[in-house]
Amino acid sequence: MKLDPRTTALLVIDLQNDTVGEEGAFASSGAAAFATEHGIVARAAGLADAFRAAGAPAVIRIALQSRHGTGASNLAPPRP
Repeated sequence: MKLDPRTTALLVIDLQNDTVGEEGAFASSGAAAFATEHGIVARAAGLADAFRAAGAPAVIRIALQSRHGTGASNLAPPRP
């Protein structure tokens, strides 16, 4: 499949320690083992690199929880 970088973007949502980390809140559910076994984090990083190299935006977004409430952070905003 060929994608047009002018009209295509990669969004990676919530690959955070609680969902993919071995000591995360969902580790006992098997989520971390699945992520490790299938190289989820490395694959997402590789896809983001490939999208950026092609001139398409890649945004990695996580939701943050703090004592002040929730928020969001774009850790890897699109590069110009």
